[in-house]
Amino acid sequence: MLIIPAINILRGKVVRLRQGDPARSSTYSDDPLAVARRFVATGARRLHVYDVDSLLDGVVHLDLAARMAVETGVEVQFGGALRDAATLHAALQHPLTLLVLRIDRIAGTAFLRQALAAHAERLAMGLDVRTGNVQRDSPACSGAVDPVALARELIDMGAQRLVYSDLNRDGMLGGPNYAGLRALLSVVDVPVIASGGIAHAEHIRNLERLGAEAVIIGKALYTGDLSLRGHLDERGHWQSRPVRS
Repeated sequence: MLIIPAINILRGKVVRLRQGDPARSSTYSDDPLAVARRFVATGARRLHVYDVDSLLDGVVHLDLAARMAVETGVEVQFGGALRDAATLHAALQHPLTLLVLRIDRIAGTAFLRQALAAHAERLAMGLDVRTGNVQRDSPACSGAVDPVALARELIDMGAQRLVYSDLNRDGMLGGPNYAGLRALLSVVDVPVIASGGIAHAEHIRNLERLGAEAVIIGKALYTGDLSLRGHLDERGHWQSRPVRS
């Protein structure tokens, strides 16, 4: 099970959001690069940079995410307001392993089809779920959409990887949405990265049993509820028994 620590960027600082809400955030550091280095020192081999600023005012921290990749030497995946061809093209020029497109923020399917046709191997489709559904909010497409039905549609378009994030559980430390993930994993044949609510080792083990490819972990790493040190192998995969150095 690949472990991916999350670094959320809001006003250039590292924050944690409660239930995905920027208005309910806690600041943990003024130095995102230092946070990235600390996670790498615990054995992480991939980081998840979530650009909250890009969703609020259009400032996209691609250069910062790229610096994390270059200076730490580990993989970095990037999520935020990647919802048009120009922004996606700019992101693809940076040394970022995976770009996560938030489906609820993208209008229509033309952009998605074109992006997947050209760059499917570097893209993951982000299913951000509230109360069991993806809440799409654009002039062209709005309303609640079943994430399993949406996942099937995206896979038919060429999607090769999904990120399932339960925003109701995000930052709450109450455990993942096992039922939602089970429903998704039972019908898709592409890798799924899980996010939201992960607080301790048993959550990680349960998600691995369900068949998730990887987990994004945020708040629990900042509060100290969960420590990675001694539990990640050389690939950044979780080991239940401490890894000997």
